Amino acid sequence: MGKALTIGINYDKSSFNTITLMRALTGWGGRLINDNVGVMRPGYRADLVTLRLDDPRILPIHDSMETVITALSGREINDVLVNGEFIVNNSNLVKVDEVELINKIYDVTPTITDKLREFGM
Repeated sequence: MGKALTIGINYDKSSFNTITLMRALTGWGGRLINDNVGVMRPGYRADLVTLRLDDPRILPIHDSMETVITALSGREINDVLVNGEFIVNNSNLVKVDEVELINKIYDVTPTITDKLREFGM
């Protein structure tokens, strides 16, 4: 996700450090889309991502945050729950139309880019 955010929006893999990317993917994420997501607080959605970290290509893990941001590619995603419901279950996409999702991403990319500029990025 971090790689997609950096490359997809800015076309520059080196533009964000690990901490900035993690913040953008968690707490800032909700601010970018004006929604109560990205942090664990009352009134926020119950979203969760589980990862498989047993792939020899990413081992050994010395810094888990750095590994998640720079070494994972997406194939390590095991489960994704959004608002308490599975979107990805055991690495299989469920309840999501991929073509519709891709179109929505293209639609919101200019807005996200503008918001990132507001944050000084």
